Amino acid sequence: MGGIFFNQENLILSLPLISVCTIYAFFKYVPLQFGVPAVIGVGFFFQLRARILARRAEKAQNEIDESLVKDLTADEDRAKAKAEAKATKKQNKAQEQLRQRLAAEKKAGVRGAGAEGTGE
Repeated sequence: MGGIFFNQENLILSLPLISVCTIYAFFKYVPLQFGVPAVIGVGFFFQLRARILARRAEKAQNEIDESLVKDLTADEDRAKAKAEAKATKKQNKAQEQLRQRLAAEKKAGVRGAGAEGTGE
């Protein structure tokens, strides 16, 4: 039991006074040539830390978004791949038929030329 004088509400109400007194004591007892660079360094450290955390959160969000998109579009991707495979197979079949037809015409042309040459 904390008592009636030391509780969270009193701490919250006294934080502005505590921070003002702390800042005053810091600049009164720590020389400016050491205190100002120290404050700037601490501020820079916190700013750098905030940027790193924001970048990690953004990266994690992008990874989640990419995996979610992959999961949601998996069926469509399978259907597209199947359709592409079917179209490729159909095209290959048409090319094979064309090649066979040209080969047959070439044979017929060679036989026809040979028959015509013997008849003259």
